[in-house]
Amino acid sequence: MPQRSTVTRERHKRPRHGGEEIRKVSATPHRSDMITDESVSRNDEIDESQESNCLPSAISAAAEAADIQNELKRQFDACQLIERDVASLLKQRELSTVGMGSILSLRNISPYDVIRLNVGDETFTVPLQLLLGKDGQENYFDVLLGFRSSGTSRDNDDEEEEADKNRQSQVVQPPLLDETGALFIDRDPATFRLILNYLRGYRMLTMLNEDQLSMLKTDARYFQIRGLMDELGDQTPESAVKFRPGPGVNPERNRFRVIYGVAMVGNR
Repeated sequence: MPQRSTVTRERHKRPRHGGEEIRKVSATPHRSDMITDESVSRNDEIDESQESNCLPSAISAAAEAADIQNELKRQFDACQLIERDVASLLKQRELSTVGMGSILSLRNISPYDVIRLNVGDETFTVPLQLLLGKDGQENYFDVLLGFRSSGTSRDNDDEEEEADKNRQSQVVQPPLLDETGALFIDRDPATFRLILNYLRGYRMLTMLNEDQLSMLKTDARYFQIRGLMDELGDQTPESAVKFRPGPGVNPERNRFRVIYGVAMVGNR
């Protein structure tokens, strides 16, 4: 009997040891789960730190790419401007070459040739000999087209000759040509027509009003037409015969005028 009870106790103890082992075994997977969660959280932290480190580098790379794009655009715009300027310069060079060729052809013409002039957008076709100075007196067209006289017979005074040359250098402008090849002169066409009529031998200065005489005098100095300048010197208001007006006399009537009338002779 005592032996049986001993065996029975031993049998009752074994299940106790088995329960502890079960608890130990069941506790082992729980620890492994905790380790796995910690490793996952650590990996997440590493990924977040890597992402946070990559974000500034990505922003700086995008900024550098934008700067490069802006620089390329600026260089492209500059190249377009240079190309446009080069095209404009080539066009101007082409026009200048054509203009210089026409001007050189004008310098090679004969005094007996016919020349076309564009004066104030009105075309005049005249013989060149009509425009050139007479009796060794050089005018605008002599200097412009290279027809200079060799002598200086028009004036023996050296100072006056030097003053004439200075006036010519101030008056004569570089020649210009229009699109048709005519010599362009930026003056009033109506006044130039009066100058042509004077050079043709017409004398109509007394029929002009004061404004026309003033414009004609200005253009006579411009073209250096000496004979016309001398005649206009007698037609200006400053050279008119005047008298001192007395009290009550209008100052505008201080000039002698010619009055035409009809006299009746005989019985009415």
